[in-house]
Formats: sequence, structure tokens, C-alpha cells
Amino acid sequence: MIKSTRQILREVLLGTNGSVDDLSTLGSDYQNAVMGVIDDAFDRVCDEIISANPTMLATYYDLSLDGSQAYYLPDLIPWNYESILLVENITGGVDDAEATITTIWGDRMRYVEGWPLTYGRIIWSIRDQYIELPNKETTGTLRIWYPKRPAGLFYGSASAGATTTSVTIATATVGQLVAETNHYIGMYIIHDTQARRISANTTAGVFTVSAWTTAPSENDVLDLVSPLPRAYQQRAIREAQIAIRAGGDDPIGDLVMLSDREAPDMTRRLRKSGIQGPEYIRRVDR
Repeated sequence: MIKSTRQILREVLLGTNGSVDDLSTLGSDYQNAVMGVIDDAFDRVCDEIISANPTMLATYYDLSLDGSQAYYLPDLIPWNYESILLVENITGGVDDAEATITTIWGDRMRYVEGWPLTYGRIIWSIRDQYIELPNKETTGTLRIWYPKRPAGLFYGSASAGATTTSVTIATATVGQLVAETNHYIGMYIIHDTQARRISANTTAGVFTVSAWTTAPSENDVLDLVSPLPRAYQQRAIREAQIAIRAGGDDPIGDLVMLSDREAPDMTRRLRKSGIQGPEYIRRVDR
């Protein structure tokens, strides 16, 4: 079952209020407050996933070199479990990727001017949210693999002008719509029973998706859907329920018991998926 943003809201309310209110009767301020707790809960689940096996949320982007020493990595948050998993030199093509060498940033200067131990490979290091290349390569392409957390959830109404492969949501009814280009790539959006993967988005809220069977009409409500497996979403829902009840001094023993029962299942999944390490996505020199 796909869990839409509104479905997750209802499930959290069911575990905290004992009943599922019609969301239309709840004020947006109340819903946004609950959504904030839900986003925090999803973030904690991502903490567990990334700290145990960051390859589960791995994605990449390609960096074109231009002779600079430092390149800003906006998706990297090094103080919150995120780290660079792998840097491939794909100048010769993705099927002929070459190894790179990571070094401590403070030791980078020993590699300036072509230190002989580099064997022609690209040297890199991480400093804050920058990748630094001490040799300042002027050409080439690096493929940077890193864990990326799913975007925060929201739901909102479609604007006029949807096409078979796009829809515009100018503002979120509940939740936060981030006006950043391609912020939602990899997430899903659902309209009625149609769930479509987002392949691009603009700052104006135009989402490009795989073709709709029936394009949304103006004012139809659409939900963002997390790409996390359902079991991990359920874990986040439970965490949100516990946080809300604890904040209201309500008993949380039953929810904690359920959470404790679910935790080993999540741990086993992470351990099993952890068998696949970065060596499966890189070329290994022999």
C-alpha cells in the first residue's frame, strides 16, 4: 500500500487521538504542527539507515572540472551522518570509470604539483561542504556518490494547465514545498490511484513525471510520497506518534512496545542490505 502524505497524517492521528478526524475539519496550523513532527521522525529513521548502511540512500551527481580547487556540494551535510561514499573519475565514460584517491584535507598540499605517488589519479578531500582537488584538474568529470535524504512531505492542490507529463503545485496546503530546482527528484507524487516518480521540478512548483493516465484537473489534491520502503515509513509513523503523545504527557507504553517490536525487523533489513557495499558500483583495479 502506498502511503500518501494525508494517509500518514491520518495514521499518526489514529495513534495519538484514538480516532481519525476528517483532515478538512482540522486547521492548517494544527496539521502543519503534526507534519513537523512527522518530518522529524522520518529524519531520525534516515539517521538510522545512513549510519548503518549509507548505500541504501545512495545517489550521485556528475561534477565537471574547470580548474577550480574547491567545489561546493549542496547536498552534503557532513555533520549529520552524510559523507562521500565514492568518487569515480568517469572522464573516459561510465563504463570505464577510474579510481580516485581520498586524502585528509590538511595533508592535501603534499599532492600539489603532481606528487609522484598519484599515478595520474585524481586526488580529493572533503572540507565542510566542499570537495577539494589540490591539483586543480582543468578537464574531466567526477561522479560523486553520496547518501541523500528524501524530501519532506506535503500535499497541495493542482493549478490549471497540467499536461500528460507534468503538474503544477504552486503552494502546499500542508507541509513545506521547497522552491529549489530538482529538489524532489526521486520522490513520488500521487493523484487518486496514480503514483508517478518525479524526474524534475522547478522553483515555480512544476513537477515533471512519467505520463499520467488521467492528468490532474485544477484544484485536485495531490500528495507527495516517500520512496522509503513501507516498513521504514511505518517506523517513522510510530516515532511521530510517540513524540506527540509524550509532548502531551499521554501514556506511550503501548506505542513504545510496538516500536521495540518493530526495531529488530528494521535492523535485520539494514544488515541484509548492507551486504552490498560500494564495490558493487565501482570499477576495481586489479
